[in-house]
Amino acid sequence: ELRSEMGAIGKEAGLRMKKIFGVGVEGKAAMLGFIKEMSQGLGSQLGPIMKQIGSDIGRVTYAIKGMGLSSEESGAAMKFFYNSGQNASQLLQDMGKTAAMMAKQSGFNIKTLSKAMVETTSTFPQFAKGGVKAMAEVAHYTHNLGIEVKDLQAVFDKFDSFDQAAESASNLSQAFGVQIDAMKMVQEASPTKRMEELRNAFRAAGKDINSMTSAERKLAEQTVGLSGAAFEAALGEGNKKKALSDSEKAAKAATQAAKDQTKAMRELADSIKRIIPPQPEKYKGFFDAFSKGFSEGMFYSENLSKMFRNLQATFRQAYWFGFKLARLLFDSFPGMDKLAKGFTDIFNPGKFSRMFDSILDEFRKFFKAIETDPKGGMRTLVDNIKNIFKGMFGGSGGALNLISEGFKQIMSVLGGVIGEGIKILLEMMTEGIRTITDLILHPEKAAAAAGGAATVASSFFSPMLDAIVAAGPAFASALGDLLMTV
Repeated sequence: ELRSEMGAIGKEAGLRMKKIFGVGVEGKAAMLGFIKEMSQGLGSQLGPIMKQIGSDIGRVTYAIKGMGLSSEESGAAMKFFYNSGQNASQLLQDMGKTAAMMAKQSGFNIKTLSKAMVETTSTFPQFAKGGVKAMAEVAHYTHNLGIEVKDLQAVFDKFDSFDQAAESASNLSQAFGVQIDAMKMVQEASPTKRMEELRNAFRAAGKDINSMTSAERKLAEQTVGLSGAAFEAALGEGNKKKALSDSEKAAKAATQAAKDQTKAMRELADSIKRIIPPQPEKYKGFFDAFSKGFSEGMFYSENLSKMFRNLQATFRQAYWFGFKLARLLFDSFPGMDKLAKGFTDIFNPGKFSRMFDSILDEFRKFFKAIETDPKGGMRTLVDNIKNIFKGMFGGSGGALNLISEGFKQIMSVLGGVIGEGIKILLEMMTEGIRTITDLILHPEKAAAAAGGAATVASSFFSPMLDAIVAAGPAFASALGDLLMTV
Protein backbone atom coordinates (compact mmCIF):
# COMPACT_ATOMS: atom_id res chain seq x y z
CA GLU A 1 0.00 0.00 0.00
CA LEU A 2 2.79 2.42 0.95
CA ARG A 3 4.74 1.44 -2.16
CA SER A 4 1.76 2.09 -4.45
CA GLU A 5 1.14 5.51 -2.88
CA MET A 6 4.79 6.47 -3.29
CA GLY A 7 4.77 5.14 -6.86
CA ALA A 8 1.72 7.20 -7.85
CA ILE A 9 3.24 10.43 -6.51
CA GLY A 10 6.56 9.62 -8.19
CA LYS A 11 4.79 9.26 -11.53
CA GLU A 12 3.02 12.59 -11.05
CA ALA A 13 6.22 14.40 -10.07
CA GLY A 14 8.36 12.75 -12.73
CA LEU A 15 10.82 11.36 -10.19
CA ARG A 16 10.41 7.79 -8.97
CA MET A 17 10.99 7.04 -5.32
CA LYS A 18 13.75 4.57 -6.14
CA LYS A 19 15.77 7.46 -7.54
CA ILE A 20 15.58 9.08 -4.10
CA PHE A 21 15.96 6.10 -1.78
CA GLY A 22 17.49 3.43 -4.00
CA VAL A 23 16.19 0.09 -5.24
CA GLY A 24 15.42 -3.33 -3.80
CA VAL A 25 15.66 -4.18 -0.15
CA GLU A 26 18.16 -1.36 0.53
CA GLY A 27 15.82 1.18 -1.05
CA LYS A 28 12.86 -0.06 0.95
CA ALA A 29 14.93 0.10 4.15
CA ALA A 30 16.05 3.67 3.33
CA MET A 31 12.45 4.75 2.69
CA LEU A 32 11.20 3.17 5.93
CA GLY A 33 14.16 4.74 7.77
CA PHE A 34 13.16 8.17 6.46
CA ILE A 35 9.56 7.67 7.60
CA LYS A 36 10.81 6.53 11.01
CA GLU A 37 12.98 9.65 11.40
CA MET A 38 10.11 11.86 10.29
CA SER A 39 7.87 10.18 12.86
CA GLN A 40 10.43 10.73 15.62
CA GLY A 41 10.44 14.45 14.77
CA LEU A 42 6.72 14.57 15.59
CA GLY A 43 7.34 13.42 19.17
CA SER A 44 4.26 12.90 21.35
CA GLN A 45 1.97 14.24 18.60
CA LEU A 46 2.90 11.43 16.22
CA GLY A 47 -0.51 9.72 16.34
CA PRO A 48 -2.85 12.61 15.48
CA ILE A 49 -0.50 14.14 12.89
CA MET A 50 0.09 10.81 11.12
CA LYS A 51 -3.69 10.42 11.04
CA GLN A 52 -3.89 13.75 9.19
CA ILE A 53 -1.14 12.65 6.81
CA GLY A 54 -2.86 9.33 6.01
CA SER A 55 -2.53 8.43 2.35
CA ASP A 56 -0.64 11.68 1.64
CA ILE A 57 2.60 10.19 2.99
CA GLY A 58 4.10 10.31 -0.53
CA ARG A 59 3.35 14.00 -1.01
CA VAL A 60 4.65 14.84 2.47
CA THR A 61 7.84 12.89 1.69
CA TYR A 62 8.37 14.85 -1.53
CA ALA A 63 7.77 18.13 0.31
CA ILE A 64 10.30 17.35 3.06
CA LYS A 65 12.90 16.00 0.65
CA GLY A 66 12.37 18.86 -1.80
CA MET A 67 12.81 21.50 0.92
CA GLY A 68 15.85 19.71 2.33
CA LEU A 69 14.46 19.73 5.86
CA SER A 70 15.69 17.56 8.71
CA SER A 71 13.23 15.44 10.72
CA GLU A 72 13.43 18.00 13.55
CA GLU A 73 12.62 20.89 11.20
CA SER A 74 9.73 19.15 9.43
CA GLY A 75 8.45 17.94 12.80
CA ALA A 76 8.56 21.46 14.26
CA ALA A 77 6.59 22.85 11.30
CA MET A 78 3.93 20.12 11.39
CA LYS A 79 3.52 20.38 15.17
CA PHE A 80 3.06 24.15 14.82
CA PHE A 81 0.38 23.68 12.14
CA TYR A 82 -1.38 20.99 14.16
CA ASN A 83 -1.31 23.01 17.41
CA SER A 84 -2.70 25.99 15.49
CA GLY A 85 -5.78 23.93 14.62
CA GLN A 86 -4.76 23.43 10.99
CA ASN A 87 -4.13 20.35 8.87
CA ALA A 88 -0.41 19.64 9.39
CA SER A 89 -0.15 17.46 6.30
CA GLN A 90 -1.78 19.92 3.90
CA LEU A 91 0.09 22.96 5.27
CA LEU A 92 3.47 21.23 5.00
CA GLN A 93 2.70 20.27 1.39
CA ASP A 94 1.63 23.86 0.64
CA MET A 95 4.82 25.13 2.24
CA GLY A 96 6.93 22.81 0.08
CA LYS A 97 5.14 23.74 -3.15
CA THR A 98 5.30 27.47 -2.35
CA ALA A 99 9.03 27.28 -1.49
CA ALA A 100 9.67 25.39 -4.74
CA MET A 101 7.79 27.91 -6.88
CA MET A 102 9.41 30.87 -5.09
CA ALA A 103 12.85 29.36 -5.62
CA LYS A 104 12.16 29.01 -9.33
CA GLN A 105 10.69 32.50 -9.74
CA SER A 106 13.31 34.35 -7.69
CA GLY A 107 16.37 32.16 -8.22
CA PHE A 108 16.79 31.81 -4.47
CA ASN A 109 17.90 28.59 -2.74
CA ILE A 110 14.89 26.47 -1.77
CA LYS A 111 16.63 25.02 1.27
CA THR A 112 17.38 28.49 2.68
CA LEU A 113 13.83 29.66 1.97
CA SER A 114 12.32 26.55 3.57
CA LYS A 115 14.44 26.79 6.74
CA ALA A 116 13.44 30.46 7.10
CA MET A 117 9.77 29.49 6.80
CA VAL A 118 10.19 26.86 9.53
CA GLU A 119 12.05 29.35 11.77
CA THR A 120 9.18 31.81 11.33
CA THR A 121 6.80 29.34 12.99
CA SER A 122 8.85 29.34 16.20
CA THR A 123 10.18 32.93 16.15
CA PHE A 124 6.98 34.71 15.09
CA PRO A 125 4.19 32.19 15.82
CA GLN A 126 1.37 34.74 15.77
CA PHE A 127 2.48 36.12 12.41
CA ALA A 128 3.03 32.61 11.01
CA LYS A 129 -0.59 31.75 11.78
CA GLY A 130 -1.35 34.01 8.83
CA GLY A 131 -0.51 31.02 6.67
CA VAL A 132 2.10 29.90 4.18
CA LYS A 133 2.01 33.25 2.35
CA ALA A 134 3.07 35.11 5.51
CA MET A 135 5.93 32.66 6.11
CA ALA A 136 6.98 32.93 2.46
CA GLU A 137 7.09 36.72 2.79
CA VAL A 138 9.50 36.47 5.74
CA ALA A 139 11.64 33.90 3.90
CA HIS A 140 11.92 36.01 0.73
CA TYR A 141 12.52 39.24 2.67
CA THR A 142 15.37 37.84 4.75
CA HIS A 143 16.91 36.07 1.73
CA ASN A 144 16.59 39.21 -0.40
CA LEU A 145 18.36 41.37 2.17
CA GLY A 146 20.89 38.72 3.11
CA ILE A 147 19.87 38.56 6.76
CA GLU A 148 18.42 35.80 8.94
CA VAL A 149 15.14 35.38 10.77
CA LYS A 150 16.96 35.91 14.08
CA ASP A 151 17.99 39.39 12.83
CA LEU A 152 14.35 40.24 12.23
CA GLN A 153 13.63 39.05 15.76
CA ALA A 154 16.36 41.28 17.20
CA VAL A 155 14.80 44.40 15.63
CA PHE A 156 11.30 43.22 16.53
CA ASP A 157 12.26 42.83 20.20
CA LYS A 158 13.81 46.31 20.36
CA PHE A 159 10.40 47.82 19.58
CA ASP A 160 8.17 45.24 21.27
CA SER A 161 7.07 47.39 24.21
CA PHE A 162 6.31 51.09 24.35
CA ASP A 163 9.13 51.83 26.83
CA GLN A 164 11.71 50.07 24.65
CA ALA A 165 10.35 51.60 21.46
CA ALA A 166 10.29 55.11 22.97
CA GLU A 167 13.88 54.77 24.19
CA SER A 168 15.10 53.46 20.82
CA ALA A 169 13.21 56.18 18.91
CA SER A 170 14.66 58.87 21.18
CA ASN A 171 18.25 57.60 20.70
CA LEU A 172 17.86 57.45 16.92
CA SER A 173 16.36 60.94 16.77
CA GLN A 174 18.94 62.63 19.01
CA ALA A 175 22.04 60.89 17.64
CA PHE A 176 21.21 60.52 13.94
CA GLY A 177 18.10 62.59 13.16
CA VAL A 178 16.20 59.40 12.32
CA GLN A 179 12.48 59.83 13.11
CA ILE A 180 10.59 56.72 14.23
CA ASP A 181 6.95 56.61 15.37
CA ALA A 182 7.34 54.52 18.55
CA MET A 183 3.62 53.82 18.94
CA LYS A 184 3.30 52.69 15.31
CA MET A 185 6.27 50.34 15.74
CA VAL A 186 4.78 48.76 18.85
CA GLN A 187 1.40 48.26 17.20
CA GLU A 188 2.89 46.74 14.04
CA ALA A 189 2.55 42.92 14.33
CA SER A 190 4.46 42.09 11.14
CA PRO A 191 8.20 41.58 11.66
CA THR A 192 8.93 42.48 8.03
CA LYS A 193 6.94 45.73 8.20
CA ARG A 194 8.60 46.69 11.48
CA MET A 195 12.02 46.23 9.86
CA GLU A 196 10.89 48.14 6.76
CA GLU A 197 9.72 51.08 8.91
CA LEU A 198 13.22 51.25 10.37
CA ARG A 199 14.88 51.08 6.94
CA ASN A 200 12.56 53.76 5.53
CA ALA A 201 13.29 56.04 8.49
CA PHE A 202 17.07 55.78 7.91
CA ARG A 203 16.54 56.39 4.20
CA ALA A 204 14.30 59.43 4.81
CA ALA A 205 16.88 60.94 7.17
CA GLY A 206 19.56 60.48 4.49
CA LYS A 207 21.72 58.73 7.04
CA ASP A 208 24.62 56.81 5.46
CA ILE A 209 25.99 54.23 7.88
CA ASN A 210 29.33 54.35 6.05
CA SER A 211 29.89 57.90 7.30
CA MET A 212 29.32 57.00 10.96
CA THR A 213 32.13 57.16 13.46
CA SER A 214 33.00 54.02 15.41
CA ALA A 215 31.10 55.31 18.45
CA GLU A 216 28.05 56.24 16.35
CA ARG A 217 28.01 52.85 14.69
CA LYS A 218 28.17 51.09 18.04
CA LEU A 219 25.30 53.20 19.39
CA ALA A 220 23.22 52.57 16.24
CA GLU A 221 23.81 48.82 16.42
CA GLN A 222 22.82 48.68 20.09
CA THR A 223 19.72 50.79 19.44
CA VAL A 224 18.29 48.75 16.55
CA GLY A 225 19.48 45.31 17.73
CA LEU A 226 21.65 44.52 14.69
CA SER A 227 25.41 44.21 14.33
CA GLY A 228 28.09 43.41 11.78
CA ALA A 229 26.97 42.04 8.42
CA ALA A 230 23.27 42.06 9.39
CA PHE A 231 23.47 45.82 10.21
CA GLU A 232 25.16 46.46 6.84
CA ALA A 233 22.63 44.34 4.93
CA ALA A 234 19.56 45.94 6.52
CA LEU A 235 20.62 49.61 6.57
CA GLY A 236 23.55 49.87 4.15
CA GLU A 237 23.60 51.33 0.65
CA GLY A 238 23.94 47.95 -1.06
CA ASN A 239 20.29 46.98 -0.45
CA LYS A 240 18.88 50.48 -0.67
CA LYS A 241 16.68 49.70 -3.70
CA LYS A 242 15.29 46.48 -2.24
CA ALA A 243 11.90 46.85 -0.56
CA LEU A 244 9.32 44.84 1.33
CA SER A 245 6.94 45.24 -1.61
CA ASP A 246 9.27 42.95 -3.62
CA SER A 247 8.80 40.20 -1.06
CA GLU A 248 5.05 40.73 -0.79
CA LYS A 249 4.72 40.34 -4.58
CA ALA A 250 7.01 37.28 -4.58
CA ALA A 251 5.03 35.59 -1.80
CA LYS A 252 1.75 36.25 -3.57
CA ALA A 253 3.06 34.96 -6.91
CA ALA A 254 4.56 31.82 -5.35
CA THR A 255 1.43 30.86 -3.40
CA GLN A 256 -0.66 31.42 -6.52
CA ALA A 257 1.67 29.29 -8.68
CA ALA A 258 1.70 26.54 -6.03
CA LYS A 259 -1.99 25.92 -6.74
CA ASP A 260 -0.91 24.15 -9.93
CA GLN A 261 -0.41 20.79 -8.23
CA THR A 262 1.43 18.97 -11.02
CA LYS A 263 3.75 21.87 -11.85
CA ALA A 264 4.59 22.44 -8.17
CA MET A 265 5.29 18.73 -7.61
CA ARG A 266 7.65 18.69 -10.59
CA GLU A 267 9.49 21.71 -9.19
CA LEU A 268 9.87 19.85 -5.89
CA ALA A 269 11.19 16.86 -7.82
CA ASP A 270 13.74 19.09 -9.57
CA SER A 271 14.76 20.44 -6.18
CA ILE A 272 15.28 16.89 -4.91
CA LYS A 273 17.48 16.18 -7.93
CA ARG A 274 19.61 19.21 -7.05
CA ILE A 275 19.83 18.31 -3.36
CA ILE A 276 20.19 14.54 -3.91
CA PRO A 277 21.42 14.03 -7.49
CA PRO A 278 20.19 10.61 -8.70
CA GLN A 279 23.15 8.33 -9.19
CA PRO A 280 23.32 6.09 -12.26
CA GLU A 281 23.26 2.37 -11.56
CA LYS A 282 26.78 0.99 -11.08
CA TYR A 283 27.39 -2.70 -11.58
CA LYS A 284 30.53 -4.64 -10.83
CA GLY A 285 29.71 -7.19 -13.49
CA PHE A 286 27.04 -9.20 -15.23
CA PHE A 287 26.10 -11.30 -12.21
CA ASP A 288 26.05 -8.22 -9.92
CA ALA A 289 23.57 -6.55 -12.31
CA PHE A 290 21.53 -9.75 -12.52
CA SER A 291 21.37 -10.19 -8.73
CA LYS A 292 20.32 -6.57 -8.19
CA GLY A 293 17.62 -6.89 -10.83
CA PHE A 294 16.47 -10.17 -9.32
CA SER A 295 16.29 -8.59 -5.83
CA GLU A 296 14.22 -5.68 -7.12
CA GLY A 297 11.95 -8.09 -8.98
CA MET A 298 11.35 -9.96 -5.74
CA PHE A 299 10.52 -6.69 -4.01
CA TYR A 300 7.86 -5.88 -6.62
CA SER A 301 6.40 -9.42 -6.71
CA GLU A 302 2.76 -9.29 -5.67
CA ASN A 303 2.87 -12.77 -4.13
CA LEU A 304 5.94 -12.00 -2.01
CA SER A 305 4.52 -8.62 -0.99
CA LYS A 306 1.37 -10.32 0.29
CA MET A 307 3.49 -12.90 2.11
CA PHE A 308 5.57 -10.21 3.86
CA ARG A 309 2.46 -8.22 4.75
CA ASN A 310 0.91 -11.31 6.32
CA LEU A 311 4.18 -12.03 8.11
CA GLN A 312 4.21 -8.53 9.61
CA ALA A 313 0.56 -8.92 10.62
CA THR A 314 1.44 -12.26 12.27
CA PHE A 315 4.25 -10.56 14.22
CA ARG A 316 1.74 -8.01 15.52
CA GLN A 317 -0.58 -10.82 16.60
CA ALA A 318 2.33 -12.48 18.42
CA TYR A 319 3.06 -9.18 20.19
CA TRP A 320 -0.54 -8.84 21.40
CA PHE A 321 -0.60 -12.49 22.42
CA GLY A 322 2.44 -11.88 24.65
CA PHE A 323 0.88 -8.69 26.00
CA LYS A 324 -2.41 -10.40 26.90
CA LEU A 325 -0.67 -13.47 28.32
CA ALA A 326 1.44 -11.31 30.65
CA ARG A 327 -1.64 -9.48 31.92
CA LEU A 328 -3.46 -12.78 32.40
CA LEU A 329 -0.47 -14.23 34.28
CA PHE A 330 -0.10 -11.36 36.74
CA ASP A 331 -3.84 -10.84 37.17
CA SER A 332 -4.98 -14.48 37.45
CA PHE A 333 -2.07 -16.73 38.49
CA PRO A 334 -2.82 -18.24 41.95
CA GLY A 335 -1.10 -16.26 44.72
CA MET A 336 -0.23 -13.21 42.58
CA ASP A 337 -3.11 -11.15 43.98
CA LYS A 338 -1.96 -11.72 47.59
CA LEU A 339 1.67 -10.95 46.72
CA ALA A 340 0.71 -7.72 44.95
CA LYS A 341 -1.65 -6.59 47.73
CA GLY A 342 1.01 -7.24 50.36
CA PHE A 343 3.72 -5.23 48.60
CA THR A 344 1.22 -2.47 47.75
CA ASP A 345 0.39 -2.12 51.44
CA ILE A 346 4.04 -2.15 52.57
CA PHE A 347 5.15 0.44 50.02
CA ASN A 348 2.35 2.86 50.86
CA PRO A 349 3.65 6.41 50.17
CA GLY A 350 1.74 7.80 53.16
CA LYS A 351 3.41 5.35 55.55
CA PHE A 352 6.87 6.13 54.19
CA SER A 353 6.19 9.86 54.41
CA ARG A 354 5.28 9.53 58.08
CA MET A 355 8.32 7.32 58.71
CA PHE A 356 10.71 9.82 57.11
CA ASP A 357 9.13 12.70 59.05
CA SER A 358 9.68 10.77 62.30
CA ILE A 359 13.32 10.10 61.37
CA LEU A 360 13.84 13.81 60.61
CA ASP A 361 12.40 14.68 64.04
CA GLU A 362 14.86 12.27 65.65
CA PHE A 363 17.77 13.91 63.84
CA ARG A 364 16.62 17.34 65.04
CA LYS A 365 16.61 16.02 68.62
CA PHE A 366 20.00 14.36 68.01
CA PHE A 367 21.67 17.56 66.77
CA LYS A 368 20.36 19.37 69.85
CA ALA A 369 21.37 16.59 72.28
CA ILE A 370 24.99 16.27 71.09
CA GLU A 371 25.68 19.83 72.22
CA THR A 372 25.78 18.52 75.81
CA ASP A 373 25.90 14.70 75.55
CA PRO A 374 27.42 13.39 72.25
CA LYS A 375 27.58 9.72 73.36
CA GLY A 376 24.15 9.54 74.89
CA GLY A 377 22.65 11.46 71.97
CA MET A 378 24.03 8.97 69.47
CA ARG A 379 22.68 5.94 71.35
CA THR A 380 19.28 7.57 71.72
CA LEU A 381 19.20 8.32 67.96
CA VAL A 382 20.01 4.70 67.01
CA ASP A 383 17.47 3.25 69.48
CA ASN A 384 14.70 5.59 68.36
CA ILE A 385 15.30 4.94 64.64
CA LYS A 386 15.24 1.17 65.31
CA ASN A 387 11.88 1.62 67.02
CA ILE A 388 10.58 3.65 64.06
CA PHE A 389 11.55 0.84 61.64
CA LYS A 390 9.97 -1.76 63.93
CA GLY A 391 6.79 0.27 64.04
CA MET A 392 6.85 0.65 60.27
CA PHE A 393 7.50 -2.95 59.26
CA GLY A 394 6.53 -4.74 62.45
CA GLY A 395 3.09 -3.17 62.21
CA SER A 396 2.70 -4.52 58.69
CA GLY A 397 1.95 -8.00 59.87
CA GLY A 398 -1.07 -8.31 57.65
CA ALA A 399 0.88 -7.23 54.60
CA LEU A 400 3.79 -9.52 55.39
CA ASN A 401 1.42 -12.42 55.90
CA LEU A 402 -0.18 -11.72 52.52
CA ILE A 403 3.24 -11.72 50.85
CA SER A 404 4.19 -14.97 52.62
CA GLU A 405 0.91 -16.68 51.73
CA GLY A 406 1.07 -15.46 48.14
CA PHE A 407 4.65 -16.62 47.71
CA LYS A 408 3.86 -20.06 49.19
CA GLN A 409 0.83 -20.45 46.93
CA ILE A 410 2.83 -19.43 43.83
CA MET A 411 5.64 -21.88 44.66
CA SER A 412 3.15 -24.65 45.38
CA VAL A 413 1.37 -24.14 42.04
CA LEU A 414 4.67 -23.84 40.16
CA GLY A 415 5.90 -27.06 41.77
CA GLY A 416 2.77 -28.90 40.65
CA VAL A 417 2.93 -27.45 37.12
CA ILE A 418 6.65 -28.23 36.69
CA GLY A 419 6.22 -31.71 38.14
CA GLU A 420 3.38 -32.48 35.72
CA GLY A 421 5.46 -31.03 32.87
CA ILE A 422 8.35 -33.35 33.71
CA LYS A 423 5.96 -36.29 33.76
CA ILE A 424 4.54 -35.39 30.32
CA LEU A 425 8.06 -34.90 28.90
CA LEU A 426 9.20 -38.31 30.17
CA GLU A 427 6.08 -39.95 28.70
CA MET A 428 6.80 -38.34 25.30
CA MET A 429 10.46 -39.44 25.45
CA THR A 430 9.37 -42.99 26.37
CA GLU A 431 6.97 -43.08 23.42
CA GLY A 432 9.70 -41.76 21.11
CA ILE A 433 12.20 -44.41 22.22
CA ARG A 434 9.62 -47.18 21.70
CA THR A 435 8.86 -45.85 18.18
CA ILE A 436 12.56 -45.89 17.24
CA THR A 437 12.92 -49.44 18.61
CA ASP A 438 9.88 -50.56 16.61
CA LEU A 439 11.27 -49.06 13.39
CA ILE A 440 14.57 -50.86 13.92
CA LEU A 441 12.81 -54.17 14.46
CA HIS A 442 10.43 -53.61 11.51
CA PRO A 443 12.28 -51.73 8.67
CA GLU A 444 9.25 -51.97 6.34
CA LYS A 445 7.46 -49.44 8.58
CA ALA A 446 10.34 -46.99 8.13
CA ALA A 447 10.08 -47.33 4.35
CA ALA A 448 6.34 -46.65 4.46
CA ALA A 449 6.90 -43.59 6.66
CA ALA A 450 9.47 -42.26 4.18
CA GLY A 451 7.12 -42.80 1.22
CA GLY A 452 5.85 -39.24 1.24
CA ALA A 453 9.34 -37.77 1.11
CA ALA A 454 10.28 -40.20 -1.65
CA THR A 455 7.32 -39.03 -3.72
CA VAL A 456 8.46 -35.40 -3.39
CA ALA A 457 12.03 -36.31 -4.37
CA SER A 458 10.75 -38.33 -7.33
CA SER A 459 8.66 -35.42 -8.62
CA PHE A 460 11.78 -33.24 -8.49
CA PHE A 461 14.37 -35.58 -10.05
CA SER A 462 12.25 -37.63 -12.51
CA PRO A 463 11.92 -34.88 -15.17
CA MET A 464 15.70 -34.38 -15.06
CA LEU A 465 16.39 -38.08 -15.55
CA ASP A 466 13.87 -38.28 -18.41
CA ALA A 467 15.58 -35.33 -20.12
CA ILE A 468 19.01 -36.97 -19.81
CA VAL A 469 17.70 -40.25 -21.21
CA ALA A 470 16.02 -38.46 -24.14
CA ALA A 471 18.83 -36.06 -25.12
CA GLY A 472 21.85 -37.94 -23.72
CA PRO A 473 22.70 -40.20 -26.72
CA ALA A 474 22.66 -37.36 -29.27
CA PHE A 475 24.79 -35.18 -26.98
CA ALA A 476 27.29 -38.01 -26.41
CA SER A 477 27.53 -38.66 -30.19
CA ALA A 478 28.12 -34.96 -30.95
CA LEU A 479 30.76 -34.73 -28.22
CA GLY A 480 32.52 -37.82 -29.56
CA ASP A 481 32.62 -36.37 -33.09
CA LEU A 482 34.13 -33.17 -31.74
CA LEU A 483 36.86 -35.00 -29.85
CA MET A 484 37.69 -37.19 -32.91
CA THR A 485 37.96 -34.08 -35.11
CA VAL A 486 40.27 -32.31 -32.68
